[in-house]
Amino acid sequence: EDLVDEIRQLRGLGFRFLVFADDNFYPVSKADLAMADRRQDKSGLRALEAVRRERFELMERLADLPDDMVFFTQITMEAAEDPEYLDAMRKARIRGALVGIESVTPEGLKDVYKDFNLAGDALVERLKVFRAHGVHVLASFIFGLPTYTAGTFDATATLAQAADVSFAQFVLMTPLPGTVDFERWEKSQTDHP
Repeated sequence: EDLVDEIRQLRGLGFRFLVFADDNFYPVSKADLAMADRRQDKSGLRALEAVRRERFELMERLADLPDDMVFFTQITMEAAEDPEYLDAMRKARIRGALVGIESVTPEGLKDVYKDFNLAGDALVERLKVFRAHGVHVLASFIFGLPTYTAGTFDATATLAQAADVSFAQFVLMTPLPGTVDFERWEKSQTDHP
């Protein structure tokens, strides 16, 4: 309710395009629900179902806002497995989402501990699902991973075009202090005086 009230206030100030800075606007995947359902204790399942219901209720409320409001968010690839969710996004006028692809190769996905993501043709098909449901994708790719070769750059661009993503961003791997990648980089600097 607070979020919808704030959106109404922003609209009153003239804002028509809003970004939900939620790291994952799709908080409960079908896989999460299936895993919780396999447990003997169903309290986790009920909790996840409540979170999912709340998100659907939010999207219903967004759909009731004036038609001149448009939204954008961030989402994980698993949402492509949930047509009902993508359709609710479309009805709520969530026109686009940043999807962290990171890498188009299985090796690159392991580099960023995201080997649950898809690569190759399977990735292309998964990304096309968003567009088929009216959600434009800002595909985010990382360059500079340890397993990358010169051919990775062309493979990434080719995949982005084949998947028909609306936008693509290419960011450089940045090892930040306190991360495993930073420690690896720091060690590589001391190994070579």
